[in-house]
Amino acid sequence: MSVSTTGSTTGSTTYHEDLHMDTDLVFDEMEVDGENVINIPPKTDKPASITSLMFIIKLLVSALARKTKVIKGLQSKLEQSGIVYHIHTPASKISDHPKSKPKVPLHTKLLQKEEDYKFWTGFPNKASFDKIFSIASNLVSTSSTSNGTSTKNPISSKSKKTSPSGRKSKISHKDQYLLTLMKCRLGLLHQDLASRFGITSGYVSVLFDKWIQSLAAIFMKTITIPSSEQTKITNPSRFQCFPTLKSIIDCFELFIETPKDLQLQKLTFSNYKHHNTLNFFLACAANSQITDVSKAYPGSISDKQLTLAHGFLDKHYPGDLIMADRGFNLHNECAEKKLLYAAPPGKRGISQFQSELVKDTARIARLRILVEQVIGRLRVFRLIKNEIPITLIPKIDYIVTVCAGICNLYDPIYES
Repeated sequence: MSVSTTGSTTGSTTYHEDLHMDTDLVFDEMEVDGENVINIPPKTDKPASITSLMFIIKLLVSALARKTKVIKGLQSKLEQSGIVYHIHTPASKISDHPKSKPKVPLHTKLLQKEEDYKFWTGFPNKASFDKIFSIASNLVSTSSTSNGTSTKNPISSKSKKTSPSGRKSKISHKDQYLLTLMKCRLGLLHQDLASRFGITSGYVSVLFDKWIQSLAAIFMKTITIPSSEQTKITNPSRFQCFPTLKSIIDCFELFIETPKDLQLQKLTFSNYKHHNTLNFFLACAANSQITDVSKAYPGSISDKQLTLAHGFLDKHYPGDLIMADRGFNLHNECAEKKLLYAAPPGKRGISQFQSELVKDTARIARLRILVEQVIGRLRVFRLIKNEIPITLIPKIDYIVTVCAGICNLYDPIYES
């Protein structure tokens, strides 16, 4: 439809305007309850363009009124049928958007009761969890500053959130700490942790590397061989028959993914476990405290070779008693250093044990089982209980040290 309007109110001024409009469609939209609400605009002295624009605005307002009436009618019918129907306005959509709500730190959701701390982190209680966090956060801050990656806002419970690379972190410092402990305790995949904490898998790896090293540096100082005075005070009563007992030793193996390198496959294959493994030396005191743990050695190494390579005997003084399984066979090495050595006697070359040997074997075996129970505590941490990915092997020494340090916070297995 073409409309041409000509006006001459000021003498020689003439206005021409073409307005193209689908008249039938507009008139259909304007039917309300069977009545035509369209009014033909009266003739005015205003220019045609303004008159046409006002006419279109009236059409739109009338159409909106009709649509609103239809919606209200539908809503009323739904409510009568027992169906709740909500019309969300743009303002409510904006307020309900996830990004507009403040993000709640995950540790406040997960760590609400004392037993939650042991399940999610391995720590026995909240007090030990908070104490180690206060030390580790300062250590992470010092490490970041010394590396030149962060020059201000050191990581602490009261400072601003900064990542190990110096950038503003997406999660709180305590959540970074919790992430690292959850990785050790539950063995969660990086993608799982990334989804839980709302970050990327790559950032999970960065945070884990940074915090596990700092935690290992802390716990390494707590894993020490006690003095003779401490031994006498803390040894349970069942160990009174061995008053100079300083350490109970054993080795444990961790399964790893099969390396692609054939030489590494050969070195890490354990004939005992029939799997590729890493071997660790561990010593504990009679009060269940882990007093020494070695770095990782290939699974093909024997227990005796590992003990000597670790230099464990050099950490003792003459007269100290070391208890071990018969497979270690350290009698000669301990005699050279004037150390006492207790192990179940071997049966090689003996047709039948004498009564005294039987009693010694039973007594030593009954006490030596403590180190097996301590290793069982370590395996509560699923990251080292299950098969370890190749990508984590460079950090396995840190991981084992942290797990051992947390185990030292538990109560003694045997009461005094």
